Amino acid sequence: DHPLACIFPLLHDSELTALADDIEVNGLREPIWLYEDKILDGRNRYRACVMKGIDQRIEHYIGKDPLGFVLSMNLHRRHLTESQRAMVAAEIANLHQGEQKNSKPANLPVSPVSQANSAEMLNISERSVRDAVKVKDKAEPEIVEAVKAGKLPVSTAAKAAKLPKKKQQKIAASEDPAKAAREEVKKAEAKEDPAADPLEVFVGELNRLCRLTDALKKEVEKAVNSHPLGKKFVHIESITT
Repeated sequence: DHPLACIFPLLHDSELTALADDIEVNGLREPIWLYEDKILDGRNRYRACVMKGIDQRIEHYIGKDPLGFVLSMNLHRRHLTESQRAMVAAEIANLHQGEQKNSKPANLPVSPVSQANSAEMLNISERSVRDAVKVKDKAEPEIVEAVKAGKLPVSTAAKAAKLPKKKQQKIAASEDPAKAAREEVKKAEAKEDPAADPLEVFVGELNRLCRLTDALKKEVEKAVNSHPLGKKFVHIESITT
């Protein structure tokens, strides 16, 4: 498999079997595309043909935009949710970072694929891509697979990624992962679960104190302005500081 082909997930066993049965009856409609002697598009079709012992029809991609080719072929063929497309966008950015370490990043764009660029490629919001990166980097594999399978919104999964490992696995194994994730996240937030990100907890507390300080400043201003000598003896900014 070519690395660019791997940005889209393989079919599950039952889906692959159904594809193999269809190819056996109706033939291979779309060829298997190779690039750099690896499968660029058609990983599932190849596996289905092998399963049934069917000869594969091979074509070689000779264009200059293999990433664009992969996106075009799969986005038109698959009905993906925004969350699933966000995970694909995260894979694109990750692939490019990996290739940057090598001396021959020939199969990717010359310039880095930013989150904004990948969001535009997949026609989704940049926020969705940021959530997908969080899920990919921090969530348990079961949560990642649930998002890729379209069972869990990426925004909810990004919050669930902060939960303990066993809770994440329990969410992914439930009949309704989206509902289970929302409930677990709500419980964690209500109880100030120690699994929450300490930095986010700190920032939240800091913001609360800033709001209280602003309210105090208004009260001081009111008191100072109501007294004839207030403005002469009270420096409001000093008190706020």
